[in-house]
Amino acid sequence: MLDLVDPQGSANITVQEPSFPYTYVYGNVFHNTSTVDMVHYGGDQGVPANDRNGTIYFYNNTVVVEANQSATYQTVLLQLDDSGLDTETGAQHGDVRNNIFYVEPATAGAAPPGFDFGCEGPEAIYANWIQAAGRTGITIL
Repeated sequence: MLDLVDPQGSANITVQEPSFPYTYVYGNVFHNTSTVDMVHYGGDQGVPANDRNGTIYFYNNTVVVEANQSATYQTVLLQLDDSGLDTETGAQHGDVRNNIFYVEPATAGAAPPGFDFGCEGPEAIYANWIQAAGRTGITIL
């Protein structure tokens, strides 16, 4: 749904900007009916020096996932990715707070997909409300 990765034609200017390592996704409504990885953050051009290495701040959003597990086994909020090279440097981080996550099946009686924040390590996941298979309530980590 969002592809927030390395710049292509403006890398020589963009990566020099002091604000480049900070990405803010605030106050949106996302209705996901088929996407497995909702937000791609980091890089995919194979040039690690141009990757978006920093923190994505995902605050005050509403995310509704409407899909069947048979078509989308699991939905992942943040795909933190280094250069598309299948290497993990830990240079991308997620800060996920004050959001509403609601996961339901697209067809009555079907199983809804699983839900994963996609953040590992020192990420911050606080005060989110989640209604998903096996995960209901407020997240406080």
